[in-house]
Amino acid sequence: MAARSPRNRIDAATRNALIARGQAELGRYLTYLEGVRGRSAHTLRNYRNDIAAFLAFLAERGREFDRAGRTDGRAYLAQAREAELAPASVKRQATTIKAFYRWVDREGRLPPAEPGDSILMLRYPKAPKLLPHFLSAEEADALLRSEEHTSELQSR
Repeated sequence: MAARSPRNRIDAATRNALIARGQAELGRYLTYLEGVRGRSAHTLRNYRNDIAAFLAFLAERGREFDRAGRTDGRAYLAQAREAELAPASVKRQATTIKAFYRWVDREGRLPPAEPGDSILMLRYPKAPKLLPHFLSAEEADALLRSEEHTSELQSR
């Protein structure tokens, strides 16, 4: 099934069928993570939420989960950035999605991708480099003169 523009919404029955098929694969993946890899309930919940959101995104576009390409992944991550998700959250989502698709591929259930558009080539966006915040001379002086800091120095 070809990717559709978000403007060309698909009917609910088709969307639900696409989501159900992806959810079935997600269930198998989570079972693997819990049983074989020993992941915690918290980790499993986060993986479920991240991947389920991506599967819903694909379904809205009329895309089978196993036909998703890197362009679909990039569009999803761009949407997450536009929604002002923290860079670390976007990176986590990208990593989670890519790990899911690597597993699907290892299980032999990922058909060949369009040339140059493999979901396995999805990269996460680089986190912005933040400069450290330094105290001003006045702030450092106030810290050194503070009652809490003075009592710590006296006790040494």
